Formats: sequence, structure tokens, C-alpha cells
Amino acid sequence: MSNKAMRKLSEKKIIDIFQDGLGNGGFVPEDVEFFKTGKKYAVVKVDTLVESTDVPPGTKLEDLARKSLVSCISDFAAKGVKPVFGIISLVIPKKYTKLKMICTNPDLIVRRGSRSEYCAGTLALTFEELGGKVVYFGKPYPEIYNFCIKKNETILVIGDNIRTDIRGANNMKFDSLLVTDGIHKDEFINLPIEDYDKILEKYKTKTNYYQERLTW
Repeated sequence: MSNKAMRKLSEKKIIDIFQDGLGNGGFVPEDVEFFKTGKKYAVVKVDTLVESTDVPPGTKLEDLARKSLVSCISDFAAKGVKPVFGIISLVIPKKYTKLKMICTNPDLIVRRGSRSEYCAGTLALTFEELGGKVVYFGKPYPEIYNFCIKKNETILVIGDNIRTDIRGANNMKFDSLLVTDGIHKDEFINLPIEDYDKILEKYKTKTNYYQERLTW
């Protein structure tokens, strides 16, 4: 669904989509509802933060975000729900998009063990799509390198993210080492090492070295 279409969705419209798609006309607004999908259940919470009643004067954006998440998570907890994963849709009041967001980690996702999780870059991208302005200060942008690196140093950039770690190294003309057992793990599984460069070519990047894991 396009961003333009998303902006037209009210809380009731979202509820209607779930009712029509999952066949449950008994969905109660402002509450948690269970939808049976095969042998499992999808648990849905739809809520709206109303500025006139839910946002005290002087509330900071980070406090507003925390309040929104806590209020929804507490409703899940009250129903005894232990989520396996979740999808969160954010609607930001237009006045907040006039603020600048500083993103110090442009990664879209990060791996924690066997799981992938959204990272700050995804939130920054969403903020931009809503009309906000983002200032990036992290790989692959040059400011972070210029801040850290002294003159006449020999640099090897090591990372598992082609979009940020390796692209950043390419932009700065530094040597790089890609750790393959990370963000792009699924792309390298069972792939002969002589074909590794083809993965990098898809992202229009290149690296000097590959290593499956980084150990000290």
C-alpha cells in the first residue's frame, strides 16, 4: 500500500480491513482481538493517540513514542499474550515532522543471534516518508569516518552490512572485510566462495576480503 493511501487510513478503516480480511466482525475498537489463521492466532491491537486528550502540553516526542508503545504492550500483557513478532504502524502528527531526526545508525535491520530486528535506519526512513527531515551520522556517510580517523592511518573497514559497512568503505576508498554470517547470511548460504562477488555486484559495491565470522 502506498504512503498516500496509508495517510487516508483512520483507526476505523484499519479495523474494517482486519474484519474483512480475517472474517471477524466482532473486532472491538480500543481492545485486543484474536483472529484464527489456520492453527495459529493473529493478535491485533488498534489504537489511536489523540493529541487533545493524550498529549499533555510540553510532552517530548520520545516520551510520546514511549507512551504509545507502553499503552499497546500493556493491553497485550493484560490478555496474557506473549508475542512471537509484531508489526507496528506509526502515525506522527504533522507538526512533529517539522523537527529534525538525527540517525546515528542507518542500518535498516540488525541480527541478534538467529533473529533479525528492525534498526534505527528503518525508523528514519519511515520518518522521511512521512515528510520529516533526517540527519544521518553513521555508516555509510563520510562524517563518521572523518570524525574517527586520523591522517595517514591504514584503514580496514569490517562489517556484515553491505549497504552501510561496505558501501561506506567504498565511498571512502578504504579496504574492507565483509563478515558473511551476519545481515546477509541467507544470501551466502551454500554459495561457492568464487560467487561471493556476484552478491556484492547486486548492491553495486565491492570488498577486498570475506570472513564467515569475526572472532577475537
